[in-house]
Amino acid sequence: QWASRYDLGGTPPVRQADGSVAYANEGKRIVRSADGTLTLPLSSSPEIYDDSPRAWLTPNSSYDLALLRDLYERLIELSALLGEPQTVWRSQLNRLPQLPAEENGALMYAKGAFVRESHRHFSHALAIYPLRQISGKTPQEKACIDRTIAQLESLGTSQWVGFSFVWFALLKIVQRDAEGAVQALHQFYHAFLSPNGFHLNGDFRKTGLSEFQYRPFTLEANCLSVQAVNEMLLYSQNGEIEIFPVIPADWRTCAFRGLRVENGLIVSAELTATGCVTLRLHAKRAGSWYLKNTNQTLRLEQGERRICRWTIKPDIQDP
Repeated sequence: QWASRYDLGGTPPVRQADGSVAYANEGKRIVRSADGTLTLPLSSSPEIYDDSPRAWLTPNSSYDLALLRDLYERLIELSALLGEPQTVWRSQLNRLPQLPAEENGALMYAKGAFVRESHRHFSHALAIYPLRQISGKTPQEKACIDRTIAQLESLGTSQWVGFSFVWFALLKIVQRDAEGAVQALHQFYHAFLSPNGFHLNGDFRKTGLSEFQYRPFTLEANCLSVQAVNEMLLYSQNGEIEIFPVIPADWRTCAFRGLRVENGLIVSAELTATGCVTLRLHAKRAGSWYLKNTNQTLRLEQGERRICRWTIKPDIQDP
């Protein structure tokens, strides 16, 4: 939107013969490759290679490609809500190439750019989290998640900073490794938070988790850690919800109240030590949601409240 309204070079955008739109800032143009796929003329991945010329990657980087896919998916979604045709956006989406990955399925920065050293920014894994384009619903997706995370683990945390541990916790949540997620969060809280709760980004307590021992104050990792806990308690995407999807074995009792999922549904839930779950729903607008826990589609009218109960199998809760 901003690219179409404010051209940095002062020159009106021009539609090309291949259907792409060119701006004075060449980095804003998407071109069609010889094989028909859409490609950016310039591509990178945040903060890798210390922003040196090496950071310009062979288009498209995993980071840029995940964002392009998200853009077109959102345009399709919004067009449907407005009752407008989605043909153009679907056509563009279908022209995007596959995410660059190694033979074993682990995501790469870009074609020819392998993840081979510890780094603070997991930009190549954007499609896993936060975008959740790769969610593990197929064996191929699960292998991609597992091997991308295993690669990060094998390279160690020496070049991570505070937010890296929280992002890693969220990757572990997508992997459904509750214990791994909690461990990463505990590492973040112990090594990177000051006594007043400020995130200082570096391992200022010198625990050995990171070679960065500075104290720059930032806020985003604190917010992200709260999001990680929320993700462990409640999953919501594409009309599907799951209660307590990724909780560790020692969370025998837990509860949350008033979390909002897609389409304006307010959710509260409680888990007892006996494995009984009580779910309370309040629909701010009419809609339907698939509840994965009970394999049911719930339809609620605007303003309707509903209570659901079920029991989690004991083996799920026993450590």
